[in-house]
Amino acid sequence: MTKTVPFPFQLEDVNRIANELGGRCLYAADMGLGKSLAALLVAVRFPQARPVVIVCPASLRWMWEGQARQHLGVRVEVLEGTRPPLEKLKRRRDFIVVNYDILIQRRSENAGPGWLAYLKELRPQIVVLDESQYVASPTAARSRAVASLCQGVPHVLLLSGTPLLNRPIELWHQLKIVQPSLFPSRFAFAHKFCRPRRTPWGWDFSGASNLEELHATLTAPNTGPLIR
Repeated sequence: MTKTVPFPFQLEDVNRIANELGGRCLYAADMGLGKSLAALLVAVRFPQARPVVIVCPASLRWMWEGQARQHLGVRVEVLEGTRPPLEKLKRRRDFIVVNYDILIQRRSENAGPGWLAYLKELRPQIVVLDESQYVASPTAARSRAVASLCQGVPHVLLLSGTPLLNRPIELWHQLKIVQPSLFPSRFAFAHKFCRPRRTPWGWDFSGASNLEELHATLTAPNTGPLIR
């Protein structure tokens, strides 16, 4: 049950995400259009899919806690520190917020299990990635951690007003997380949509090509994972 009545355009987006896309999409609405509320409303559409894990920049952790309390009236566990304290392992919430940086698994042998291992043990059923451009690079540690967290999760929702800042290649890893079968090969995606150039140091994928086809694929009715 929600405590906030959404605008019609928000409800339309929520219906499409939940009913047509099965709770998996890259929601790229502009800033201020209520992406966080829409994500929470999608979670309401799947009441048995718990826990919900929200991954966001550190500066937005308590915003999410406030949004969940305001719109849904639920308590949220906000994770802090580099690894779970013992008492945390005995408590479980339906909504959990963690920031990207502490999700990264520490390599110290004495560090103990980190937040990634803890969250995977909980078997999240919905993962929300706020400011998903943070995981645009497939080789970054936080991108690898997020991909591991999302593996096998039935509902994955990426939120970003700027999913790509400069070039189409920035979309590939985000799309791989939300809809792995759409563009399974980064190399093939880059050769089709990034106007690749062979350089003495390897392939340069900083260009752009076939953008109309890419847009049509991403926004196709009933199947396209991109909602703007």
